[in-house]
Amino acid sequence: MAGKDLTNVLDILNEAYLDQEEQFDSTLSKENHNYVYPEPGGTEVSEAQNSNHATSVTRIFNVVYGKPSAKKHKSWEQDGVLEISGTMAILKDTLGKVIDSKVKVGDLEKYDTGYETHVGSKCVQILDEIKPGTSSLQSSPRLNASDNVQSSTVNAQTSSVNAQTSSVSASSSLPWRPVKKSRLSLHAKTEVNPLILPKPIVDHQWKHNPSGKPLVDVTVDGFLSRVLKPHQRQGVSFLYERVCDLASLDLEGAILADEMGLGKTLQCIALIWTLLRQGPYGMPVIRKVLIVTPSSLTSNWNDEFKKWLGLTRMCPYHVNQKNKAEDYVYSRVSPVLIISYEMLIRAYQTIVDTEFDLLICDEGHRLKNGKSKLYELMTGLNIRKRILLSGTPLQNDLQEFFYLNDFANPGVLGSLREFRKNFEEPILESRSPNSTEAQKSLGELRSSQLAKRTAGFILRRTSDVQASLLNSKRETLLVCRATPLQQSLYLRCVEYWDARASRDSHLSVTHALRKICNHPGLVQQPDMMEEEGQDDLKSFLSQQWSSLSDNVFSTAQSGKLLLVDSLLRYLKHKAQEKIVLVSYFTLTLDLFEVLCKEMNYACLRLDGSTNVQNRKSIVDQFNDPKSSNFVLLLSARAGGAGLNLIGASRLVLYDSDWNPATDLQAMARIWRHGQQKPVHIYILLTAGTVEEKIFQRQISKADLTQCVIENDLMQTNDLTAKMSLEELKDLFTFEPYTESFVHTSLQCDCDGTGEIPVLKLEEEEEQEEEDSEECFLEVFKKRTTAKDAGNRTKNRQHMLMSWAHYHGDNLNEEVLEMVGLPQTAHTISFMFTHTT
Repeated sequence: MAGKDLTNVLDILNEAYLDQEEQFDSTLSKENHNYVYPEPGGTEVSEAQNSNHATSVTRIFNVVYGKPSAKKHKSWEQDGVLEISGTMAILKDTLGKVIDSKVKVGDLEKYDTGYETHVGSKCVQILDEIKPGTSSLQSSPRLNASDNVQSSTVNAQTSSVNAQTSSVSASSSLPWRPVKKSRLSLHAKTEVNPLILPKPIVDHQWKHNPSGKPLVDVTVDGFLSRVLKPHQRQGVSFLYERVCDLASLDLEGAILADEMGLGKTLQCIALIWTLLRQGPYGMPVIRKVLIVTPSSLTSNWNDEFKKWLGLTRMCPYHVNQKNKAEDYVYSRVSPVLIISYEMLIRAYQTIVDTEFDLLICDEGHRLKNGKSKLYELMTGLNIRKRILLSGTPLQNDLQEFFYLNDFANPGVLGSLREFRKNFEEPILESRSPNSTEAQKSLGELRSSQLAKRTAGFILRRTSDVQASLLNSKRETLLVCRATPLQQSLYLRCVEYWDARASRDSHLSVTHALRKICNHPGLVQQPDMMEEEGQDDLKSFLSQQWSSLSDNVFSTAQSGKLLLVDSLLRYLKHKAQEKIVLVSYFTLTLDLFEVLCKEMNYACLRLDGSTNVQNRKSIVDQFNDPKSSNFVLLLSARAGGAGLNLIGASRLVLYDSDWNPATDLQAMARIWRHGQQKPVHIYILLTAGTVEEKIFQRQISKADLTQCVIENDLMQTNDLTAKMSLEELKDLFTFEPYTESFVHTSLQCDCDGTGEIPVLKLEEEEEQEEEDSEECFLEVFKKRTTAKDAGNRTKNRQHMLMSWAHYHGDNLNEEVLEMVGLPQTAHTISFMFTHTT
């Protein structure tokens, strides 16, 4: 037979199959059946019985079955399908062979996920119900498995084709052509605005669909697509296209790097539900999913599945004190396993011996250290499809970014040595203050190349995408005046460090200075963050505290605490709003707790000592509008990730971390979907101290993240964890007379009356363009001011240059009311504020 004739035969086969499918869909829609014909093969019931059964089936289920047993954990033998027609139930294996049957079904409402019953001599447990237009989960091979469809299947489907064409097998070596038509799934037909996921390219069809099965539109179920926001619909499509490798790049990993609060969990749930039930060639893509999260978020994931899928569609297996990971092998009801990183390490052998098709790692930056035991174990999991969720994929350096990408898609950036040579070194060298023009140019080129190389599997959206969907958010950076006691103790601490010959205690001194900024009385209190062998420093500061304060502890000794005290009074008696107080220091949370007790403020606390099982009840109690607890004391390290605290509309970040990602995690707790009020977020710094300089370094890290992931090259400081002696001196230098070191470093010449500098710069540039004349003098002026223009452009890009600037002396009550801080002017040295 000529090649052209063979091609025509395949076209006929495809058309015949499509016609049959369309006819079946039409019948299904008219008769409202919940029946999907099983794959041909196996022994069937009698012809009459099968005929009646085929026209009256009301429900069909995926099940597991085995011998009857009184054991709690039964040993299931096989997967199967249970078909119920009227009062009759027929149990079949995955090939359609009848295993057993029974006449009296009983109450159909009991037939739900996890329900056990007897069908003849077999004990059956229901996994899930097969909806109209979908195929059996068990009877469907995986997308990436080799297709072993027999020729008898094709012949059975194309009996209307003439004898010459019907003898052609789908598995023969005939020239194959990609299917041009795709069948619209039942999901899309019944939905007003369906979310139809991308189709595979031709190369993908050649690789994964050798038998030429018709393409089926993979559509997210309506009950999910209706609640997805536009950016979430885009996210589901992106993840689907990547994990299915529809572009045929041999990459099945993805990193969803959305900022906090954009619904990464919901996007994953929609993807999981769809992949478990559908595929572009009519088969489910996956059968089992492993979700690994921090221990504090496992319950949250379990609750999110219940929230969006309900209790009847699918219940994940949540590993906790009651449900052991080892028991998942016996409990084949759920295709989804949720486990913490810590429990995965303990039960690693069980996990690695279980065949999963998709791996989702929440807070994926846990895998940033390629030399850690966790990273080694996770890379040992034989799961090709991998999704990392992280609002902060770049935290400290580019090597961490490499490890995250290499975990998602092994080898995509080459070896670590190649990555350092090709990307890390040129990018960091270009940011050195002494870099040459050639180094800057090369760094910009490599940064752009890195962004393009990873753009195919990294998706990052900022909170701006939901700004129109949420109430307003006002962020206010408050630089507070240090009290005389704070200034004196701060200077003496720096002098102590400067007088030491070795100066090897800089970490402890930094820690002590931060405690003084929070409250000077904290220096006499030990905590777990102090280094060992620093008794001399502690003894010295305790003596200084006693001599300066007469051992009297009060709110008035800290500028930041004075502001918090005023804010709590206002919220309690006038605004009637709840607030979250966030700190990295347990001692500071103790300080807040004492203040709340003295003022009779009902408060809750969530820190590292809080039992994991109690976290959810604390969060639920705080979010309850009827609860009298209007203050939540939150540890930034223990509770900064994954919590939904929309019961509060105010949040105070009392102290900052070197890592901006941790701060961003904490601040994202209240501005989320479900928030009913305008949100106020306050970031507190003490003027002229190490706190302002930590904040300044934070901005450098944030710029690097934007550079690499968003491909927007910006000038940043050198990111090195090790500081020189000169850098340490600069870090510790106290500037008691400055209104704000951060504002000074911006080289901003505003008058501090509330103007937004970036708007002023743009107006000046527009005026210059209008007034300029092309004469020799004007050209010379442009050349000599090119450097200033570059600095001005850099400053305009700075985040704070788009915020309103206020000197403390210009803060009247009208302005303070606007930011929700009445009667606090005496504590504020400088203020930056911005509304989203």
